[in-house]
Amino acid sequence: MKRIAESAFVLALAACSSETIIVRGGPTTNSDAGDVPIDDAGNPVVDAAPPATASFAKGLSIAEIAVFQGVKVAMVKGGSSATRNGPIVANRDGVIRVYAKPDGTWKPHAVTAYLALSGSSSTNLKDTKVISGPWDESDSTSMFEFKVPAAGFQPDTNYSVQILDAQATGGKTGSSPAQYPNDGSAAPMGVKSSGSQLKIAYFPIVTSGLTPPTDNAHMTQVRATILSLYPIPDVVITVKPAVTFPGGTPQANGAGWGQMLQWLSNKRQSDGAPADVYYYGAFTPTPGFNQYCSNGCVAGLSSVGQNVGDSWARASIGLGYAGAMFVSVETAFTAAHEIGHAHGRNHADCGGAQGVDPQFPYSSAGIGVWGYSIIDHTFTDPNQGHDMMGYCPQSEWISDYTYTALFNRLVAVNGASMNLSPEQQQPRDFRIVDVDDNGGLTWGDKVTIRSALFGEEKIISYLGSDGHTIEKSKGFYYGYDHIPGGYMLIPIGPSDTAKLVVEKVGLGSVTSALAK
Repeated sequence: MKRIAESAFVLALAACSSETIIVRGGPTTNSDAGDVPIDDAGNPVVDAAPPATASFAKGLSIAEIAVFQGVKVAMVKGGSSATRNGPIVANRDGVIRVYAKPDGTWKPHAVTAYLALSGSSSTNLKDTKVISGPWDESDSTSMFEFKVPAAGFQPDTNYSVQILDAQATGGKTGSSPAQYPNDGSAAPMGVKSSGSQLKIAYFPIVTSGLTPPTDNAHMTQVRATILSLYPIPDVVITVKPAVTFPGGTPQANGAGWGQMLQWLSNKRQSDGAPADVYYYGAFTPTPGFNQYCSNGCVAGLSSVGQNVGDSWARASIGLGYAGAMFVSVETAFTAAHEIGHAHGRNHADCGGAQGVDPQFPYSSAGIGVWGYSIIDHTFTDPNQGHDMMGYCPQSEWISDYTYTALFNRLVAVNGASMNLSPEQQQPRDFRIVDVDDNGGLTWGDKVTIRSALFGEEKIISYLGSDGHTIEKSKGFYYGYDHIPGGYMLIPIGPSDTAKLVVEKVGLGSVTSALAK
């Protein structure tokens, strides 16, 4: 079941009528943080520091502490610091859960847990619960829960937890299993920054006279879906003026999709787009979704951006339908999926996906750990959820494996300054060559590249009319994610070239020739 709820974000029109920009409209944090009221900015209204005269709970120990900003990331397990299964993201809203384990002496009654966050931003929160036995992740009343605003997650944030009991005596000095760390100190949370935002240039592509929707409700859905899944504080989508695709409308069976993707990649290059901007093109091939996909269809296509320096690969396309909630959510998840490919993610093995990631750790594209949406504040059971990079549509969410990989790519794209060679910094002319699954080659457009290329390298031989090799060079191959084949960028060869030969292309790794 899809779980993206109506969002509080607004759609603001830029001063120039030629483009529209999605901006963040307000905090995603819910209306309470533990028992502490918060203001409109998500900050606690009162200080919830533990009272000096209180006593530690007896018969309870802190067994686990975890952060939820998209997936469950364990900070403490078995009462000790845990090996992290994912990042804790700076300046992103989240929930911290504290799990208390009762011993044989415990009698169920209400106790209060206090969470102290210190550093450049200090926050004290509290939550009161009746602890009656083992916790159940699906039942928020069985553990302490703190909704922490984005400001509470900073790289220098330290944290500590105390469980205090009005019925207990003995104070709260010294070591206790009802506090973490046990000695009363504070532990570093290990928060890391992935940058301030994910930037997406959204192109409505006109095909067959049809323009995809970019209305407030639809674009809010797209943005909220991507923001809920990606480990980043903010997603900024700039909706560009509609552009008409010069080729034929891509077909449901995949025909023509590669040509549209190549065209958008070329447009990204000719526009001189910044390296950290991802291009996404949406199109509506038929008036209705069911009309196009009644017998199954390709819903999106992207190159897999294997290397962080290859900004050429930051282009993806997908269907753009709105209206019924299912259709709107599906097209939003398609955008998140395809942009995931542009971040270097291969498929998770589910629903017959091809080109699966052999390192993906969970069967049937499972998510591994509990998921959490910072948009609608709902949780996804790992026994039901499927990773967004697979083909299984039920309970689509994100695994801690994919979440971590996206974080690492976001860190690199948002923070890296590429050390390019002088050659890579100069404009260079290439020809696009389409490659089918049998290794067949077809000429495409000429393109001028102004950045590094890191596609799969292929040896190119330029042959004269008599068959002799004039020179050799290397081309760069980019495989498609959802249909067989891909395309290459091939340097412009000598003027007297009659034919070129490309080694090891297609599914059979054949050597293919292409006449000039």
